[in-house]
Amino acid sequence: MNDDKINYDEILEKYPWLLAENQNAIISPDADGMLCGLFMSHFLGWKIVGYYDNGKNLILKKGMSANECVFLDSEIYRSNIKSIGHHISLFRQNNTNISHEKYRVELQKRGLDI
Repeated sequence: MNDDKINYDEILEKYPWLLAENQNAIISPDADGMLCGLFMSHFLGWKIVGYYDNGKNLILKKGMSANECVFLDSEIYRSNIKSIGHHISLFRQNNTNISHEKYRVELQKRGLDI
């Protein structure tokens, strides 16, 4: 964001996979996850290959790897994972420097392995 305006060209330049066709997707098993999957499969030919319930269970088509997919309706804080979410995960607008490593370490302190 620049001057409180979203620069869509800059986002697509940084994350070209957002509009790439025929990708594999993992969706959350709830209404908005299903709608995201329907939308992306209809308009971009994405294939649903798994389900993820945000921290508990991942069901993935045999032979697939999570880093070959895009997670829809989930924020995955791993540098090798592509994800698209819409949940509030940044509490201070001026602090946009998210460290995947710091996030992983903090979760491990809480007994969660990612």
